[in-house]
Amino acid sequence: MKVKISNIFDLIGENHLFTEEYIYNHQGNFPVYSATLNKPVGFVSNYSFETEMLLIVNYGDAGKTTYLNKHKFNIGRNVSGIIPKIEFMKYINLEFMKYLLEPILTSYLVSSNMGAMSQSTIKDIEFELPLDNLGNIDLEFQNNFVKKYKKITLYKNKIEKIINQLNSILNKEINIEKYTIKKIEEIAILNKGSNKISEENIYKNYDSKGIPVYSSATLNDGIMGRISKEYYESFDKQGKAEELTWTTNGYAGVVFYRETDYLYSEKCGRIILRKEFKEKINPKFLKIYLNQITYKYKTSESNNGKLDILHMLNVPIKLPIDKDGNIDLEIQDSIVKKYQDLDDLKNRLITILKKCNNIINND
Repeated sequence: MKVKISNIFDLIGENHLFTEEYIYNHQGNFPVYSATLNKPVGFVSNYSFETEMLLIVNYGDAGKTTYLNKHKFNIGRNVSGIIPKIEFMKYINLEFMKYLLEPILTSYLVSSNMGAMSQSTIKDIEFELPLDNLGNIDLEFQNNFVKKYKKITLYKNKIEKIINQLNSILNKEINIEKYTIKKIEEIAILNKGSNKISEENIYKNYDSKGIPVYSSATLNDGIMGRISKEYYESFDKQGKAEELTWTTNGYAGVVFYRETDYLYSEKCGRIILRKEFKEKINPKFLKIYLNQITYKYKTSESNNGKLDILHMLNVPIKLPIDKDGNIDLEIQDSIVKKYQDLDDLKNRLITILKKCNNIINND
């Protein structure tokens, strides 16, 4: 059943009384809610409401909502409240209305190119009320939805916590008991890609199954596009499979392992292991280690820093050694395996997290 908000709810307007000065001079225990989502802007000595209410932000995060359970509180500026009319009170779950109305309100603002959600606008917004088989407002559906939503949100929050813990482990510098230190310049040759690489040239030589071209971006592993093998072979600087690249600008210092041959732009650095270290260093280990320490060596020439060849050459690498003092490839391989397992677990959890978000957003 399609209805207007004003058909079902009484609207409560903002209260300009609650300025910062007023709140400071009347401090107490009763919260004042404004356009700041989910938390009060202050506490005063008096209250105006003791009921459930759904707040709708008028300005700033216009259209966003905050559900308030029954307690003593006040409404401040830049926010409106809605309460079910007496005749609908026992048929409406306000928590459900938060999930139902917020996307409708925010999408209305986008479609109408409005930057604010006034009370007069709110009252005329239409939405579909869930009905049961008899045509009555379906409170059971609303309650079940909220119960499921809370359960999924709790599950989602636990997954996010585990992902954050995994990120902390993956980003923490590897603890190596016995090691030798080599600077990057000792173990690898560095260069940057061609300035001839452009979106126009990629477009002209595009091949959907061709050679990847990488930039200094980090989104989608920095891929700009794919080009034909013929175009790839026209370049002197050709990246090869199982090498590393790093971002010299933007989110500087992010290192990638490249599975296949590739091209790379002038703002993308390439790390080529020297011949004498190819059988001693696992490039995947080097990638893991570098990603844990490169932030220390960035310069602050732009918002996210730069890590040019000059700086990268001097980055020190701890390489594990055996009892005879030789670089230990076996330990590197073991570390790579452990980190790969953790990364795989993180990616599986991210997939589950996306499914949770899809359920929440599409239900």
